[in-house]
This record gives sequence, structure tokens and C-alpha cells, in this order.
Amino acid sequence: MTEALRTLLFDVNDFIVAFRDAIELSIPHIYISGLANVHFTSEVACHYKQRWNNIPRIHAEGISKKRNSLLHLRGHTDGVTSVAFSADGRRIVSGSCDTTVRVWDSSTGHPAMPPLEGHTDRVTSVAFSPDGRHIVSGSWDETIRVWDASTGHAAMSPLEGHAGWVSSVAFSPDGRHIVSGSEDKTIRVWDTSTGHAAMPPLEGHTSPVNSVAFSPDGSHIASGSADKAIRVWDASTGHVTILPREGHDETITSVAGSRDEYPSSAAPSIFGRNQPQSSERRHHVTTNSSPDHQHDHLSGPRVRALAPSDSLCAIDYQPGPPRFAHPRQPCLSYP
Repeated sequence: MTEALRTLLFDVNDFIVAFRDAIELSIPHIYISGLANVHFTSEVACHYKQRWNNIPRIHAEGISKKRNSLLHLRGHTDGVTSVAFSADGRRIVSGSCDTTVRVWDSSTGHPAMPPLEGHTDRVTSVAFSPDGRHIVSGSWDETIRVWDASTGHAAMSPLEGHAGWVSSVAFSPDGRHIVSGSEDKTIRVWDTSTGHAAMPPLEGHTSPVNSVAFSPDGSHIASGSADKAIRVWDASTGHVTILPREGHDETITSVAGSRDEYPSSAAPSIFGRNQPQSSERRHHVTTNSSPDHQHDHLSGPRVRALAPSDSLCAIDYQPGPPRFAHPRQPCLSYP
């Protein structure tokens, strides 16, 4: 298959997904709705608009490129707050304000099982375990739930202890621990074999914790907070390993560890993102330095995830269902 044909097929699929509802109501909507709104860089637009010069055209300032959606997953009845791939890239998990967790087949976009139900308030964060056998979810109901990824059944009783909503959850690289961040300003570490706390709460943030992440080697935990600071903790002792990193001007919404810029013997980095400025900063874990790497973004997707094979990129919008696209194709900052 040539690259040109591949791009055309992706664009045709994107066109059908985007305008299917309107076209099903009336065939002329192909022209008065679909072709009128399709982005001018689309192959569909290039092939057909030149033949239909009288079709109205809609121009949006600031949009110069588009990304082809491969899948448009439908099922949640409220905004999607979190998405994640399984380690093998074959499944996708999503959490929603509709209080459910859903698991999808990444090749078809179809549900892999019925919705996972149990939370009593919106689900804020979801993640697969490294071996793909379990799913963890955090919720505004102040609990963390662990699910069997093959059956959808609860793998253990809810993890309770936070005194505020749970904003972020993550597995350690070896799958033996779960870290959670909360509106109660604390981070907690849980033993996945028992469901019990692995250590006392990690305290230090002065505002709600919005995001937590393990370093790739599992030795550190990073946390980002509404107090505009990033803290890095020793994952075995719970002690702060470096002074709080500051630099963002607003609440920090997401942190993640770098796994590919440094060899295993070198210092990993922690990335932090904030809003509303939507900027990113990188912080070295051991040196407490912040290189001059800051990236500014247009406001857009709230959450993104990359499949392990780098073949799919998950883009999570609120409100709306998750969408998936090729990460190396030109990207549109919103649907």
C-alpha cells in the first residue's frame, strides 16, 4: 500500500466517523455538512472540493494541520477523564465522570467487556498494571479500586484511606505497589498483594495533589500539586529526596518520568505540566535542576497516552469520547 493511499483511507475513515450521524439523516449532508467542514488539508477535501466549487467552506483561524483519528470510541455517557494502554497495546482503559471504567479492544474500538461498575462518583484516573493483569482506578468517592483486567471483577476490596477525592493513580514498574494522589494533599503507597498501605502517607504539599508517577526504575515517586510545586519522594522510605521543584505559574496537572533520554545509570527526569498556560518543564531527579526546556501549548486535550509500540496515540477530551490517531502524523490541537 502506498503512503498516499494509506493517507486517503485514513482520511475517508475520519470523514465517515465525524459526519456519520448527519449523513445517516440525509445523503446531501455529505456536501452541505461534511465537505463544508472537513479540514482543507484532508485528502477527501483535495479530491472532492475541486469538483464542487459551490460548496460552502468554513475556515478556522489557527488551524493549519489535522490528525487522522483511527478510532472513535462510544459508550461513556459523560466526560472522559483518563485513558491508558495496556503494556501490549492491545487494550485501552478509560475512566469517566459517568462513574464507570471501560476496557476497549484497540484494534477494533469495540468494548472488550461490560463496563466496570463500583465507584459511586466520577472516575478520575485509570491505569493498567505492567503485566496487563489488573486495572487500577481512582475516584471522587475517595477510593481506589483494583480490577481483574480479564474478567472485569474486583480483584480486592476498595483501597480506603484518603480524606478527599483521588485525583491520580499509577502502578510501580514491577506491579507490586500502587501510588495515589488526592485532594487531601497527601500521596499514599499501597501493597498490591494485600491492599494495605505500604507506608504512612507522604505529606508536604500544601494544596491538592493532581498527579503522581513512579520513575521508570521504580525508585522514586513524583507528585504535582495545585501548590505549583513538584516533589520527588524515595519510593521505599517515603522521604523527600530533593527540595520541592518550583517554576510553574499555576497548578500542576500532570507529571511523568523520562525513560528514553538517559541511560539507566544516569539521572532520570520528571516532566511537569500546568494550566491554564499549558507549559511543560523538565526537572532532573538527582540534581534538582531545571534545564531550559519549557514547551508552551495551545489549550487542548486534557490527557494523552502513547501505545507501547508507538503506533497509536490516545487523545482524551472533555466532554467527549476518547479518540486515537497516529502519533507521527500532523496533529490538530483539538477535535
